[in-house]
Amino acid sequence: MKNNIAGKVLRILMYIALPVLAFAITVGVINYVQERRSTENSTPEISEVTEISEISRSDESDINTSAEESSAETSETSANADEPSQPDDISASPENSENAEESSEESSEEDPEEGSEEPEESFEESEYYPEESSEPEPEPEYRTAYLVRVNMNTNVITVFTYDESGEYSIPVKAMICSTGDASPIGTWIMGYQARWNGLILDEWGQYVSHITGDFLFHTVPSAYQSEEAVIAAEYNLLGTTASHGCIRITAGDAYWMYTNCTAYETIVEIGYFDNDPLGKPASIMLPTDPSLNWDPTDPSPDNPWNDKTPYFEGVPETLTLTSGSVLPDFNAGVTAFDTCYNPMESFFVEHDVDPAVPGTYTVTYSCTDVLGRTGTAVTTVTVTEEPAK
Repeated sequence: MKNNIAGKVLRILMYIALPVLAFAITVGVINYVQERRSTENSTPEISEVTEISEISRSDESDINTSAEESSAETSETSANADEPSQPDDISASPENSENAEESSEESSEEDPEEGSEEPEESFEESEYYPEESSEPEPEPEYRTAYLVRVNMNTNVITVFTYDESGEYSIPVKAMICSTGDASPIGTWIMGYQARWNGLILDEWGQYVSHITGDFLFHTVPSAYQSEEAVIAAEYNLLGTTASHGCIRITAGDAYWMYTNCTAYETIVEIGYFDNDPLGKPASIMLPTDPSLNWDPTDPSPDNPWNDKTPYFEGVPETLTLTSGSVLPDFNAGVTAFDTCYNPMESFFVEHDVDPAVPGTYTVTYSCTDVLGRTGTAVTTVTVTEEPAK
């Protein structure tokens, strides 16, 4: 009976103890985890406190040091108070004068070191912050390569370049032109340039250089946009006042201006001038049949005038003279023509024929037209002995 009661009690105690033990273990684990977490989170705070404490210690040491210094100064002041007072003019005493000299020497020795830094600072300032000058900067000298002067008195263009003094006094090229009653008068900088440009009356001009407004340097007008469509009647007016206001020039001269006178860098001057230093160039005449043609000065390789040269008519191939006879007029019946079939006023004849000496001789004819092209012709002259009587 007692054993049964004791067993029941033990079982009851076991039922009670086991849950309590499990609860205690769980609580212990939870507390352990919380302590670990709180320890990890509090580590930076501890370091900060440590730093603050170190700083406070350094402040305390500084305070202690300053306190010691102030006490030392107080003691020195009290000691000096017991000594007799010095005169106001301390520099008058010999000892102080020596000290002053030593201090001046020390300062003079230190001055060079201090002065050596100043040039570096001034150099940096002058390098990065240059001083502004009150004097105006001189304007740069600039000269364009050419000045193109149009003389409306003579319908001649003279191109000048500048001399050593900067004056445009050296003539380099002359051109025949046609101005107009509406041509502008003044001085400008040459504007744009174009290979072709439309003109009034649906006409076209080549190698255009702009002057001002609607006025241009250009070739004699073409009826349409083609080198072969130059209006011959207008071309033959070169050298006279014949344009609508633009300045007409040959294709060769327009091409020279187009390639040598830089746009926006060439001076153009139009007006009435007393003379043309290089004179007035001549102009070749185009045949008016057909009415449209090529400009013979056009630099195009397709220009049909490229293969043409001056020529002669009326030059005999051979001529026979009898020894002792009079020389004939070799010019008689001979006519020279330029590249464009126009009769020329003059030509040259060269020979060494001696009618007194039998032999074979050569007579040479030559002429050069305004295009600079030369034509020649040759006659062979034979001088025979006088027949026996």
